[in-house]
Amino acid sequence: MKNSTKLGMFLVAIFCAVGARAEPINFDVGYSKLHFRQSSGTGFNPDHVKFALSRNNYEAIASVNVKSDDLTLNGVVDEAQIPYVLGLFYKPEIQLRAGINLFARLGLTHASAEIKGSNLTGGKWTSSGNGIGYGFGMSMLSTSTSKITVDYTTYYNRQGTAIKSVSLTHSFLIPY
Repeated sequence: MKNSTKLGMFLVAIFCAVGARAEPINFDVGYSKLHFRQSSGTGFNPDHVKFALSRNNYEAIASVNVKSDDLTLNGVVDEAQIPYVLGLFYKPEIQLRAGINLFARLGLTHASAEIKGSNLTGGKWTSSGNGIGYGFGMSMLSTSTSKITVDYTTYYNRQGTAIKSVSLTHSFLIPY
């Protein structure tokens, strides 16, 4: 997917999230622990910083790699990272009680993966692809203008490759 297409997808999600005026804009910043598994059974756990913008049940996510993960197989060290994950989601919420909400998310994602190691052809394997993302989570107001969110999301699960995450984010509620 070309960079202009990725940027266009992200901008459309931002306009959808900001366009309607019923709710405050949520700007999330947080930490994600990703789990990247290949069909060979090899798994890596890189760390990400996650940014999200949401409003009126629509959300745009951009997650970027901050720390790769190493795995030693037969004395050979492989290093894996997920340079980025982008997503556009429909994210309905239900209120459990005052200040505590449960949510689900379903949408389109684009992810890129990279593994470096001496046992790989050319020393490097890269892949990127589009998929269906889905997940669930819970948010809790911490002040009148912020909330804490915990969520589990599957960003990509196709052809034996899966990228999943557990995230902890802090949301800033920006009245519009």
